Amino acid sequence: MSAKRFAVLLAGVILAVCSSCGANRRPTETAGQLPSIGVPEEISVPQTTQGAVQPSTRSTEASTQPASTQEVPVTQTEPPETSTPKTQIHALSQQEIDAIRARYDGTVIGFGTGFKQSWADEYNRPTLVNNLLNRFAGTDANILAYCSDAETKAVAFSFQCGTEYGHTDEVLDILAKYGVKSTFYIIHSYGEKNHSLVERMIREGHVIGSHTYSCPNGGIARLSLEEQMQDAMKMQQYMQESFGYTLSKFNFNSGYWSEQAMIMMSRMGYQIDFCSCNYSDYDPAASFDSAEILGELEKRLHPGCIYCFHTTNVITPTILEPLIRYCQDQGYSIIQVP
Repeated sequence: MSAKRFAVLLAGVILAVCSSCGANRRPTETAGQLPSIGVPEEISVPQTTQGAVQPSTRSTEASTQPASTQEVPVTQTEPPETSTPKTQIHALSQQEIDAIRARYDGTVIGFGTGFKQSWADEYNRPTLVNNLLNRFAGTDANILAYCSDAETKAVAFSFQCGTEYGHTDEVLDILAKYGVKSTFYIIHSYGEKNHSLVERMIREGHVIGSHTYSCPNGGIARLSLEEQMQDAMKMQQYMQESFGYTLSKFNFNSGYWSEQAMIMMSRMGYQIDFCSCNYSDYDPAASFDSAEILGELEKRLHPGCIYCFHTTNVITPTILEPLIRYCQDQGYSIIQVP
């Protein structure tokens, strides 16, 4: 694999930084060489309305030393694969896992789209997200990072839940007030400790996604493929037995993924959800300027935007209602993550 094909897909503040999974952890920047898939790609540098800009690194949740590098977008040219994911979540055979391990790279990479990520395309969509989608084009990875195409003014709201700090009921009240259906990604312990909240989410028409069963430090992708599969199947079994609910959506905890993990989860039948705008609301003790945060979130609105929040910090219910109103005033339809 050529090191020239990719620079680094920077870790960002959160997307999938698992807030509540471990609020005691502080994010640090991570960087890793992006492994390639298939034949060499053409390397291109994105242009923005302000010209090419050096991206600033954002922190991600991990226990590694910080490092910074430059993100370079790529175009994926690998021909499509013949296999397609099944619709029902299912375990893979050892032979299937071994085939994924043999073909795809296991390097763990952080992901996030925090406010310091400065590259955007002509639609104000983060090029970091575009690069992720381009990277897996032509494979059977089932990835969602936008809720609509670039021409449709739609926006969606998603939430990651690991530990409850008393703000989720208020978030649900606001969503109900505006008739907004959202997606909540939970871990096993959150469901165990907050059964009535999860029941309310389901009852009010929100979608529940898996944020993993065990929420291990540094992300589920750091475990072996066999352990990742067992974790995913345990979460599916738990939701079916405890809530009569079948999961179909998956969100990597702490925002760490690998090629192998992405392909395996897809072939198990999951849709892997990312987001295109987030910030560090996962820390319950963090202090935020509400007007400043709201302004940043408004500035990054784009067609197909998926906002990612945590119900960990009081900032979330504080800015949620004015952000919903802003999106509506800008002519955006608020839809559920597909």
